[in-house]
Amino acid sequence: PEGEASLAVEPGVTYQTFLGFGGSFTESASDLFMSLGPTNQERVVEACFSPERGLGYQMGRIHINSCDFSEGNWSCHDDEDPALSSFSITRYWRSVLPLVRRAERAARARVRLIASPWSPPAWMKTNGRMTSGGKLRPDLHECWADFFVRFAQEMHIAGFPLWAMTVQNEPLAKTGWENCLFTAEEERDFIRDFLGPALALAAPGVKLLAWDHNRDGLLA
Repeated sequence: PEGEASLAVEPGVTYQTFLGFGGSFTESASDLFMSLGPTNQERVVEACFSPERGLGYQMGRIHINSCDFSEGNWSCHDDEDPALSSFSITRYWRSVLPLVRRAERAARARVRLIASPWSPPAWMKTNGRMTSGGKLRPDLHECWADFFVRFAQEMHIAGFPLWAMTVQNEPLAKTGWENCLFTAEEERDFIRDFLGPALALAAPGVKLLAWDHNRDGLLA
């Protein structure tokens, strides 16, 4: 009849490999989780990550530096120092990493962690702010690549090895919260000349994902 559609399934024809579903371990979500009592905390992680009693999430996203669901603007290295001598992920131990640990306990497996920056530290950007647009300063491309490496290494040392990293959350979005603008060509060049080689050398097990953006104009 008119308006009906048919779907043909060919089990012998395969394409992409399905890796799983997941959610984001944002600072605000983690802080709220830690404010719950023990019973409700257990309900949350079981509902999301338990393969038998919940959704069976297998993946999770962590923000590098603050994001739009963080308590203020902050980074792992707020001081203007290209050597990154005071780099630290200590803030993540307040709530984010304890939640990841609880999630892995509920999943009874490692959660595939994907780390993404919303913005470099303010001192690395052309507008001197983590918000309201701005780009990565041309003289600090190597430093920003080193920042990725340090984050991956510190997470590994802490017991949370990353499965992948993305270059930039929503690279075309100029917003009132953390962001940094990249064109596709700029992201390509940053990967080719700085980030790709740095990760290959110092964190070779970490995958690198590009163009972490919304589906703007997909059907235009």
